[in-house]
Parts: sequence; C-alpha cells; structure tokens
Amino acid sequence: MGNTNTQNTFIDALLLWLEAHFDDSYHVMRTPVTLTFEHNTSRVAMLSMLREERVPEPSFKGNVLINIPDLVIQVDTSEELSDISNPLEYYISQTQDLMDIGVQKVLWVLSLTEKVIIADSGKRWVIADWAEDIEVLHGISLNLRKILNT
Repeated sequence: MGNTNTQNTFIDALLLWLEAHFDDSYHVMRTPVTLTFEHNTSRVAMLSMLREERVPEPSFKGNVLINIPDLVIQVDTSEELSDISNPLEYYISQTQDLMDIGVQKVLWVLSLTEKVIIADSGKRWVIADWAEDIEVLHGISLNLRKILNT
C-alpha cells in the first residue's frame, strides 16, 4: 500500500509526537522501512522505533532494516481499503508476522473507524478509540484525537 495524503498527515503528526515524547534512547525511523521474513516475504513498517541500548545504530541492507524494531505503527486509510478483500484478516496477519519476528508492540491506526488496534507481545490485543489514551511504550501514552487536532 502506498502513502496517501491522509496517511502522510497521520504519519507527520505521529512523527512529531514520537520525537517530542521519546528521548535519544530511541531511534525513530522517519521513513517507511522494509522488514524481511522467512520464505522471502517482507512487510513495510510505516513508523518504527528501536531502543538505542539494544541497537546502537540501525543497520540497513538497501532499504531493508536488519534490526527488529521494538514498536511498529501502521496507518491505514479508507482510500486503501478497496484494495483489500478482508481488511481484518490483513491487519491480523500483518501484525502476527511482525510479532513473530520479535516486534514487541504494533499499533494499527484505522482512519475509517477512528480506532487503533493495539497488539502488545504476550498480551491480549485490544481495539481502542482515537480519543482514548493509548500506551505506546514504558507508560508514555498517546491520544490520537488530541494530536490530530493540534
């Protein structure tokens, strides 16, 4: 799925928020990165963060990120849903693939329903409203409604 104007708006707002709330102990990937899986499959992570203590400097092979992020944030938009026959299955399989390679947390920002799918490693997955405070990492919470209205 390519970036749309709506997606870019969300990503820009999220990037600004992440950089304001997480210090230099995290690398915030400012552009989408590709993560590879077994069987020659790959997934694009729209936004990702890596702890610097674990990964002093992110490593790339071309545009493929070699390191596994701690957090991935995916943003979908209603314009893209027509390309997907079963969006829920798509979100679940994409998220599970990321969790299977070691991503600790995946957030899916869903524009059509104004919901967020929160998948945290070893915990029950949850769907929340944009207006709710959502823990991103280490007790730092995000309220999408607030950051999108600023």
